[in-house]
Amino acid sequence: MVADRLLSELHAAVEQSPEIEVDLAEVTFLDSTGIRALLNAHAAALRLGHRIYVTNASGIVMQVLEVTGVDSLLTADPRDRRPQGR
Repeated sequence: MVADRLLSELHAAVEQSPEIEVDLAEVTFLDSTGIRALLNAHAAALRLGHRIYVTNASGIVMQVLEVTGVDSLLTADPRDRRPQGR
């Protein structure tokens, strides 16, 4: 399953590096399993004092990130985060 592989790769990356950029430029579909993988990797990064963020999301992928609130957790620069009460 793609989501399982994604989660495995994200966890490996988080363990190896203090900062991980997930470039979504080529991603055209994102569902709850992809969101789950990103959130699990985010939680793992936080436990290690590391950081994971997404870049270049557009179209429906960006809409999914926005609707789920994941965009505010995984922005590239903490100063870019939107206020919680949007």
